[in-house]
Amino acid sequence: MIKLQTNPLPKQPMFYTNKSFRELEQFIDDTYSGDPQMLAAAFQVMMFTLNTCHHIVNELSKES
Repeated sequence: MIKLQTNPLPKQPMFYTNKSFRELEQFIDDTYSGDPQMLAAAFQVMMFTLNTCHHIVNELSKES
């Protein structure tokens, strides 16, 4: 089990933080559902971001 003392991922204060993954999915769907290409791009960026966060946490856990 990884035990982090502080959150290693920076938070950008000028953007809204969703309370859950489902809320984020709903926001993307509500915002971009009128354009299938934009919706697909938004979900792709979300997944790239999640994979990057996953990678960063794994890398930082190795340093502990």
